[in-house]
Amino acid sequence: MPDHRASGRFLTACAITIAITALSVLVSEGIARVILEKRSPHLKERMILVPFDNSCAALGAKPGLDKIVVLGSSPAMVETVHNRPFPDQLRERLAERFDVLFIRAGGIDSSLNVLEAEMAARCGWRTRYFIVYAGHQDFNAAYREKCGVVFPAVRPSPGWRDFAAAWLLNHSSTIRLLTATALRTQNRHVAPERSGCLFTFSQDDLRGLLARYEGNMRRIIRAARAIGARTILVTQILDPSRTSRESAQFCGMQNEALRRLARRNPDVDVVDFELAAAPRVRKKDGGCGLFETSPEPGRCGDPYHLSLAGHEIVADLLGKRLMKDEAPSRLGPRR
Repeated sequence: MPDHRASGRFLTACAITIAITALSVLVSEGIARVILEKRSPHLKERMILVPFDNSCAALGAKPGLDKIVVLGSSPAMVETVHNRPFPDQLRERLAERFDVLFIRAGGIDSSLNVLEAEMAARCGWRTRYFIVYAGHQDFNAAYREKCGVVFPAVRPSPGWRDFAAAWLLNHSSTIRLLTATALRTQNRHVAPERSGCLFTFSQDDLRGLLARYEGNMRRIIRAARAIGARTILVTQILDPSRTSRESAQFCGMQNEALRRLARRNPDVDVVDFELAAAPRVRKKDGGCGLFETSPEPGRCGDPYHLSLAGHEIVADLLGKRLMKDEAPSRLGPRR
């Protein structure tokens, strides 16, 4: 005869264990959200906007020089790793002929770059160029929304199952390996640098993101055109060995969109960093190539952030293009 009492005790113990585990996950999730929101308040409210000083005076424009306004996010900020601001590199290559103003915003998509461009257009500067090196965040912002809870990013209202899945994937190499293998057989992907995030981007998703990104680039072009400035769009690179297939595909789609905008608009140029950097994106010996290194020995940093060598290529390309376009006789009187 089966021992029904023993079976009942076992089921009760299982139920209690599950309840305690669920409660601990919920408590942990709440604590984690509080900590993350205190450390990164701009991650709240769907990450639509991050605070930035929208006053012209805050950028420290120099009188008497034509302006170049550079719009970008963290991949364009070399000083985050090398303590040598990218605008300084560009100034050196332009022989101090221009005042290079960098407006940085990170963590959200190119909609904020539009706000920056429109703000700069209202400042009354004699601006010759808007340079745009931005776009990775368009995919990443959608990625965060689609993925759920993956530290250090926070989804507005993550469920306990999201948190539990992310925790298991981040803390168990066996579960991570099995899950990644299973998902790959279903044509899904686990990004190596975000192992706790499961996501699927359809081609329709990517096309929708691209339409929004291209629309934002058109708005920046219009803001520049309204004040008689040209727009230079810089194609982007990422480390495909440390990003998802969808991210790499979207980067290629964005670069094609930038080239298309340059062909269709006479006041828009493209600096093809992707083409110039292609032979050096990743070293054969497994090094970091044109991307930043990690503080941890032997490891690479962010797969979007450039190394000093990467930024030097961008600065060289821009410097040559601008010096070719801007003969001294075209600079006009300084004021």
